Amino acid sequence: CACTLSMGNNGPGSSLLTNPSFEASTCAPNWFSQFSCTSGWALGTGGSSDYFMAPSYMPSGVPQPLPDGNACVGGFIITDNQGPGIHYLEYIATCLLQPMQAGVPYSLQFHVAGVMLDLFTYGSVPMNLGPVDLTVYGLSTCVPLPIGSGFDCPQGWMVLGQLSYQPTGAWDPVTISFTPPADINAIMIGG
Repeated sequence: CACTLSMGNNGPGSSLLTNPSFEASTCAPNWFSQFSCTSGWALGTGGSSDYFMAPSYMPSGVPQPLPDGNACVGGFIITDNQGPGIHYLEYIATCLLQPMQAGVPYSLQFHVAGVMLDLFTYGSVPMNLGPVDLTVYGLSTCVPLPIGSGFDCPQGWMVLGQLSYQPTGAWDPVTISFTPPADINAIMIGG
């Protein structure tokens, strides 16, 4: 899907993101966990986010048609708030083309689709989930990525904005608007 990070609340402007639609690539993915094929982005933490591009590899569980182009990214957001269960979050990250300025409003607009996958057949299965929290994190410097091997919220990064998304099994447009409290040179997106 196409991500657009723009200044102000008046709709899309010029994006601050390199490769906002994930169309530019360094290789053609042929399976899951090949996020390194996308150009300008990196894994944020120790997860194994996915890069899908038709016709080289597009799992049947990804809703069609894509909202823009022939590529998209995916990642697991698995939480169990009922005790010591599974808690696994995957993030994607990028350095910005120019810094976001402290005190200036910005909007990150993108399409998102939530599906539950059967990890053995990689097909979508009926879904009856509650809302999924999506968060944009920021950092004042551009650092080497990934920042660690963990699967939890990125330590040392500030929450810039978030939303609660109710998965529908289809692509839905969403916007996360925020005003950074400090200049930001890198962002991370995930659970």
